[in-house]
Amino acid sequence: MISAKALDDLGWPTLVDHWARRCATTRGAASVRASQLLPTIEEAQLRAAEITEARGLASRDLRLPLGSISDIAAAIERVRKAAALDAPDLVAVATTGRSMARVRTHLREHAEHAPRLAARAEQMADLGHVYHPILEGFDADGKLVDHASDALGPLRRALAGIKNQLEKRMGTLLVDERFAPYLQDA
Repeated sequence: MISAKALDDLGWPTLVDHWARRCATTRGAASVRASQLLPTIEEAQLRAAEITEARGLASRDLRLPLGSISDIAAAIERVRKAAALDAPDLVAVATTGRSMARVRTHLREHAEHAPRLAARAEQMADLGHVYHPILEGFDADGKLVDHASDALGPLRRALAGIKNQLEKRMGTLLVDERFAPYLQDA
């Protein structure tokens, strides 16, 4: 184990800070800030080779497609405790799953340039069965669409009908002379 003073003398905290600021996600930055030096030279060499592959992809204009990845750790933890997720969390989980699939596909397609990263990608679970139904159930604004459930469309139409009836009834009552003395303009 290297002492904190030795790490400080080597400028390790500054290096970690620069490294964390280059991460594509906040979770990645937190992981970098929490990490220690790799315990063996072999692990360090493997990590360096993976970084070289990622940089090689970027130099070929084949940068890893890391967009739309959210930190969903808190949402996943709530699900593990049997809690339901609200719409923004569901959409974040689904878009992150879709983004993971894009990364996996990208690395498979470019395995000749990044074999180590492609091997890591093979370990990533295919979550299409999770994210496709979620994304199909929400529109671009994160609103649940009527076809998300067989019952939802008819329920929304019934609600709109009831709301319309209430508005008509209120309009009738507002002009009824029996109630005029009790009503005033605001």
